[in-house]
Amino acid sequence: MTRSTERPAVTTSPTTDLDEATAPRHQLAGQLAAAGHIRTPAVDRALRTVPRHAFVPEVPVHKAYANDIVATRHSDEGRITSSVSAPWLQADMLEAARVQPGHRVLEIGSSVRHEVAHCK
Repeated sequence: MTRSTERPAVTTSPTTDLDEATAPRHQLAGQLAAAGHIRTPAVDRALRTVPRHAFVPEVPVHKAYANDIVATRHSDEGRITSSVSAPWLQADMLEAARVQPGHRVLEIGSSVRHEVAHCK
């Protein structure tokens, strides 16, 4: 199975209404807080604000806000070779970094996948 390594630009799909993503984004943040991954207002605000679906425009909104990785590349055999980090891990990393209002965070993983979170 061969999959293209070309990726679309990181933008919100014109067919994705921001309101469509608001509820799942807040639901995910609530789950992460209940599980102890979100412990501070700054991280809660970041995860409720940053549009995760904009970084994975090729997947449905409900998959973008699932508490799991989003596979972005596969090997010829179908094995996942690159992914967007799971939200629980992103929350844990943001908490460990002790982000504060005004900080800007750029996550760069070994898979060379980028995501930015802004804490306001």
